[in-house]
Amino acid sequence: MKLLSLQRIQELAQTQSCCTQKISLGLVDFSKPFIHEHLTQLYFTPAYKTLSFELKLRYNQLYALRVNEQFMMFEKDFINRVIDRLGQSSFILKQEVLCQNLRTMMQEEMLHHESFARLNRHCRPNLYQNSERYFNRFGFWEDRLFRILTHFPGLLVFLLWYIVAMEEYSLVLSRAMFENTSSSLGEIEPHFVTLHKEHFKDEARHIHLDLHLLHQCHPKSKALRTINARLFMMFVKDMMTPKRSGLNLLRHFIQECPELSPKQDELIQQLLALKHNREYLCSMFSRDNMPHSFAFFDTIPELKNLAKILPGAAA
Repeated sequence: MKLLSLQRIQELAQTQSCCTQKISLGLVDFSKPFIHEHLTQLYFTPAYKTLSFELKLRYNQLYALRVNEQFMMFEKDFINRVIDRLGQSSFILKQEVLCQNLRTMMQEEMLHHESFARLNRHCRPNLYQNSERYFNRFGFWEDRLFRILTHFPGLLVFLLWYIVAMEEYSLVLSRAMFENTSSSLGEIEPHFVTLHKEHFKDEARHIHLDLHLLHQCHPKSKALRTINARLFMMFVKDMMTPKRSGLNLLRHFIQECPELSPKQDELIQQLLALKHNREYLCSMFSRDNMPHSFAFFDTIPELKNLAKILPGAAA
């Protein structure tokens, strides 16, 4: 990928056809899947193959809502916090075009947040009456830790490394949704295809801006790089492990489909076992999915053992 200049990023952000537009909401077709099967967790478990078409479809639709929540959380609570703090740094404030791009990016991320929230409320108003997020909810101490970490992005540059990886993964997911609308469960629901197509427009620019920030903030100190590399691997390992939100979704799925109650323990155990499942781990972070992120990681000697955490990092 040839890195776009900051001036070109700014020009594209002012071109309507290159920017995310608000989608209109009509009647949602609940006979269609909302996402590709291979983008869900339960798909990689033995139990998934035993589910009926109707049960697979219900899980698929719930999982797509959870994915929307993850985008919302990542863009508002993570990216925007990190970008806002970095934007206050003296060396960033001196660069007018970069600052303008960062402000535009934060506005766009808030638009994405609202777009995902609108579609989720439209699909399942009963789940989102009292909160924008139903499956992805932090506990008190998780929220405190998250806020502390994102308050020091100048030192904890591994947060930027993670942002680049997740931004590129979001491009992979969105592109899969609108370039291949045919799913093994049928055609993907049009609202979700359109939303991801629009989301892709801004994110295709954001990945370039993220890389500009990486070059600006890359730690020169070997000690600081070592600390950040260890934190990054711990962070990624934790994020790749199915836990709170995946379990919340699974329990809600069983609640809506009580015929699965006798299999609840089995399903939970198989979901938790995915942290050791190479196929599942490679389906997210891999060189095939994210060539630009891994090309950057390859320049950091302190991340040479990343493949121990992410099998998809192996050359």
